Amino acid sequence: MIVKFITARPGWTLLFTLLISIPLWVFVPQVKTINDVDYTSVENDPDIEFYDGFKGIFEKNDFFMIVFRNDNIFQPAVLKLIHKLTIQLEKLEEVREVTSLSNVNDIIGEADAFRVEKFLKTIPSDRATLARLKKRALNNPLYRDRLISRDGTTTTIIVYPYDPPEAEDDPHRLIDKTFAILKNFQESTGQTFHVAGLTLTNVRLNEFLQADTALFIPLSYFMIIVMVWLFFRSLKIAVMAFLNISLCLAGTFGFMAIVGATINDVTSLVPPLIMALSLANSIHIFNHYLRHRRARSDNRAAIQQTWRGNFKPCFFATLTTSVGFLSLTLSRINSIQEFGLSVAAGVWLAFIFSFLFLPALMIFMPLAVSHSTRQVKRDRVIKLLAGIVQLNRHYHRVILLLFIGLSLGAGYFISRINVETNFIEWFKSGTSLRQSLDFVENHLAGVESIDVSLQGERFDLFKDPENVEFIETVQNYLNLLPEIDMTMSFADYIKDMNESFHNEDPKYRKIPDSRKLIAQYLLLYDAEDIEDVMNEGFNHARIMARTSEHSSRIHKQIIQKIEIFLAEKSPLGLTARVTGAPVSYLKTIDELLNSQIKSLATTVIVISCLMFVVFRSWRLGLISLIPNLFPVVLNFGIMGLFGIPLNTGTALIAAVVIGIIVDDTIHFLHHYQAKLREGCSPDQAIANAIQVKGVAVLTTSLVLFFGFGVELFASFIPLIQFGLLCAIIMLSALAADLFLLPSILSLAKATDRKVGSENL
Repeated sequence: MIVKFITARPGWTLLFTLLISIPLWVFVPQVKTINDVDYTSVENDPDIEFYDGFKGIFEKNDFFMIVFRNDNIFQPAVLKLIHKLTIQLEKLEEVREVTSLSNVNDIIGEADAFRVEKFLKTIPSDRATLARLKKRALNNPLYRDRLISRDGTTTTIIVYPYDPPEAEDDPHRLIDKTFAILKNFQESTGQTFHVAGLTLTNVRLNEFLQADTALFIPLSYFMIIVMVWLFFRSLKIAVMAFLNISLCLAGTFGFMAIVGATINDVTSLVPPLIMALSLANSIHIFNHYLRHRRARSDNRAAIQQTWRGNFKPCFFATLTTSVGFLSLTLSRINSIQEFGLSVAAGVWLAFIFSFLFLPALMIFMPLAVSHSTRQVKRDRVIKLLAGIVQLNRHYHRVILLLFIGLSLGAGYFISRINVETNFIEWFKSGTSLRQSLDFVENHLAGVESIDVSLQGERFDLFKDPENVEFIETVQNYLNLLPEIDMTMSFADYIKDMNESFHNEDPKYRKIPDSRKLIAQYLLLYDAEDIEDVMNEGFNHARIMARTSEHSSRIHKQIIQKIEIFLAEKSPLGLTARVTGAPVSYLKTIDELLNSQIKSLATTVIVISCLMFVVFRSWRLGLISLIPNLFPVVLNFGIMGLFGIPLNTGTALIAAVVIGIIVDDTIHFLHHYQAKLREGCSPDQAIANAIQVKGVAVLTTSLVLFFGFGVELFASFIPLIQFGLLCAIIMLSALAADLFLLPSILSLAKATDRKVGSENL
């Protein structure tokens, strides 16, 4: 009845389609882009909540470094450069604080006293004073590796932006302003600067995502339209596919804006997925339409027959696909929830538009079926599929053994997969960000920071010498770890004060054994920089450890070592805890893997149940799972074989693709079962399903292969890996549907014949 109305009133149908689309389109400009890797974090996690509170006490966490090298840092021209650059950066409204040799505090010792002043109070011109400055800087643990390299040839200016930013584009504005300032200094002095740090990484991540998204949409359009034209040799079909994809894509973006979903490092995958998924229904419709159009001259009758023949399998295919993506909302990670919800909504929009918009459009754009080049091409495909029928008929046992062997081999390599996220390796090695980071970490401490929190309830707890000594004990242990580049703590300040108080005598660089003396030092010091490592009540201490390691796997090893040490050594009255951004990332990765396991299990169970409902056969439902699980197993085997890590990008693949590849299986088995009901033998039903549905299966798989393949042109490594693996899965799913599934059905002939007779 619906299809009769569509074909009888195509104009009203198109108007109705527009009416349900426009409310979504108006929200498209409101879709927001998130430029923070921390957005991919776990909700309601105690460690992440602790770190959020920790950042509220010790505010300077996110930072970036401006680093440059000179054979002689301690000469007037270079010191003036540091001073001028520091002043200009301090004037930026997005900057909380700037730290460099020109404004860092220094403790000047005297007999039984000391005073605090700027290290670079004035810029001397005589060599002797400059030499003393250099020696003083290199001997100060608070400067060495943090502000100046051990050989005295490299220095840094550390910029701490406000966190959180007052506006979403603050980080971008800050980085743009910073590079504008650096450009002016480079032009006037010839000095080369290197910039690295979390703030810059976030900004570049956002820029790469925006650039890739801007590239993928037109490139995907071009690739899909070209592939559609090559398969169907019809400009009208290409135009209709283009319009249908556009409706789905715009509607999905509008939905994202309405529900508050954002464009981030995960949801950047939504556009190519929606384009590919919306095309899948279109191809089945176009393929069936052309087949019925050849059989009957009436355009409306062909459309109605196509609609009736595809509605049920496409509905259940959409249902299973949406279930696969909705299962991702079980995750506690915001970006993955948004991704699953957005794609699930887009899948249903694709279904609605495919069965409303396309049939109505086909009334106004009827296709003339020629028997020239298009028919010759179709005949070649039919001949290919006929050959596949013969292979399956005569060698189905060999084919099964081959797939079993591939599965076992993949299972072996799955054990070699590394669970690892490395944000830096998401950028290609030739990018300026990677090059600058390599320079910085080859000369100074790394930009990654792991913190140790030491906390007690008693006020002024860390004025007791034994507690300061425990800070030093933990810090000394951290310094022994090969992955740690440098550390800084409250103990460093106390030891520096004690040495200065005793007229700069190096033998007094230690913790004094008097609480009163520590309290006296703190009164004399009276500078704000100590707040970086100690709270106002002196009962919460922070030990900062910098590392050049960016691998989450290595971070986990470091954190586990520290946690074991703290559990063994922490005194009563002190709560010791490892925190920092790496801890948050590890929690996110653990949650990601757990949620993917739950999501995949949920998807398999729900799809299994749906298959049993669709086919009204437990045996056929179980058989349908095999060709869909094989590509997933093969995917993980390829990852293990080629060392592709399981990270926030690749971990999504299994849950994503199983919802996609099940579509062709449903279409194949639906046709197979229909032929059994018509009285065909299992062999005849298999052959007919391959020859009739094989054209659409082959077409959709190849279009999806090239659709995902466009991501190989990305500048962002996770998108490249995601696109490559998904493209491979599309081919392996095609092989599974055309070879593995028929071979299994051939071994289950008696059961299938019984199923067919039961459902007559």
